[in-house]
Amino acid sequence: MGDRQASNRGRGEVASLGITMADLTITLPDGSTRTLPKGATGVDLAADIGPGLAKAAIIAKVNGDSRDLDRPLPDGATVAIVTADSDEGLHTLRLTIINLPHIFPIFSFRINILKPS
Repeated sequence: MGDRQASNRGRGEVASLGITMADLTITLPDGSTRTLPKGATGVDLAADIGPGLAKAAIIAKVNGDSRDLDRPLPDGATVAIVTADSDEGLHTLRLTIINLPHIFPIFSFRINILKPS
């Protein structure tokens, strides 16, 4: 009986901090943390940080690996939101554009990038 009370008391203390067992704690590159609901995605994290970042986001770097923004984030991960104004964001956009004809055959067209005339 005493163990159960101690266990419940611990949960109450966590709940009083506004954190539930279903929340995720995400660490940002600057060392700060964000608490999001379980199942939150890179889009959710970007929106939690700010609406401008949510609009500009291209990919999420989760523990150093690039991921689509719509994939759920793991608890305890270090996450960076990548935008087009970074080298990595620009590289990602270029790869996406180059691969469009392979992904969507209807967009089968020639892309000439900086080809001198």
